[in-house]
Amino acid sequence: MQRLFRILVLTCFLAGISFHAIAQIANEYDVKSTFIYHFIKSYVQWPETAQASKEGRFNICVFGESPIADYKSFFDKVSTSKLKISLLDISSIASAESRCHVVFIGKSETDAVKDILSSLAGKPLLTVSDINNFASAGGMIEFVINDDKVKMIINTKPAQTASLRIDSALLDIALKVLR
Repeated sequence: MQRLFRILVLTCFLAGISFHAIAQIANEYDVKSTFIYHFIKSYVQWPETAQASKEGRFNICVFGESPIADYKSFFDKVSTSKLKISLLDISSIASAESRCHVVFIGKSETDAVKDILSSLAGKPLLTVSDINNFASAGGMIEFVINDDKVKMIINTKPAQTASLRIDSALLDIALKVLR
C-alpha cells in the first residue's frame, strides 16, 4: 500500500497534480473503507439465511475499477477472530451471490450499473458505490462528497427487498434517505 502511494505521488507530481489532491483522494477512500467496515460490524443486519451471519465471515467484493480495491490490508487488520473480513476482486457479477456479502461497484461500471443492480436485486448483498445517482438507480448506499466530506445517500427499498436491515443510526447520519 505504501509503495502504491509513493508511485501515485510520483506519477501525480510528474503529471502536475498537487500533493493536496493526492492526499484528498487517499483520505476519501480511507473514510469509505472505514464506513464499509462499520456497515458490516454494526449497522447492517443480514438475514439468518446468509452464511455470513452464521460464521462471522464477510466478503467485500469489488466489481470494476476502484481505489477501494487497494484496501485489502486495511480489512485484514480490522478483522478479528469473531469477524473475518476479506476484500476480493471479482470479474463477473454472476459470482457475487455465491462469494460476496457486500458488493462495491467501481465507477468504471457507470454505464452498466442499472443492469448490475437488476441482476443483484433481492439477493442478500449490500450494494455500495460512489457512482453518481447510484442510490436512485436502485443501489443501497451511495457515497457522495458534500462540503469536502464523505456522506451517504441510502436507499432503503432495495435493502428491504434483499432482507437486509439498515440500522436507524446509520439512516440518521445519511445526507439523504430514499424510501
